[in-house]
Amino acid sequence: MSAAPALAQRTAAASFVDAVRAEMSKILTLPATWLTAGGTVALSALLAFFLASQAAESSGSLDSLDVAMAALPYGQAGLFVLGVVIATSEYVGGQIRTTLVAMPRRVAQRLAATVALVLVALPAALVTVLVTVGTSALVLDGRGAFPDAATVTRTLVSASVYLVLMVVFSAAIGFLTKRALPAAGALVLYLVVASPILLGHSFSVYLPDIAGYTLWFSTAPENAPPAPVAWLIVLGWTLAALVPSIVVYRRRDV
Repeated sequence: MSAAPALAQRTAAASFVDAVRAEMSKILTLPATWLTAGGTVALSALLAFFLASQAAESSGSLDSLDVAMAALPYGQAGLFVLGVVIATSEYVGGQIRTTLVAMPRRVAQRLAATVALVLVALPAALVTVLVTVGTSALVLDGRGAFPDAATVTRTLVSASVYLVLMVVFSAAIGFLTKRALPAAGALVLYLVVASPILLGHSFSVYLPDIAGYTLWFSTAPENAPPAPVAWLIVLGWTLAALVPSIVVYRRRDV
């Protein structure tokens, strides 16, 4: 058996790993990445503090985990912005041309950029979720009760993975538009204005953030889809943005 195919395969794999490292380096050296991620954590903690303070003053039993997670539907706006900022940064100063000179295979480059984005977004999502829950727990100070450890772990992991998928989704939207302000503005307006308005309609369960409620609340909202369906909805929205962004990137000039 010739060693040439195996060598070519190893070379292709090594090239892809190098591309992922290069993309991660670009993301991590972008000041906006740290500012947006830090702002998201701070915003989520502030929202958690406010909502937990309100819950602590109310009468009746409390599910401490649900109180904590109530801040995330709005705190995720920062991670939407993070995805858009990272994607559109390629078009600031023509950096995308330098990227294509270094890696002209566009599909492979976009896949490497997506893998790098996931690797960066996952710690940001985990920190956001943990800080939100921790802030809420400190404010409640023992009032209410957390569910069992398995439910807590499942909810925290599910919320973090959901947020990562939404970063990929928002990055794809940003890459399609090539402009940060329109893409970020539209996504944030959807979260804070359109989504609450649409929440009561039957079709709202097919929207990504509303389907996500099943994944990050220990007590699922009324009429929420079961977890497997919710995951399919969230993943479907992510692919519905990611795949066209790769196709368009492959065909357009830059």
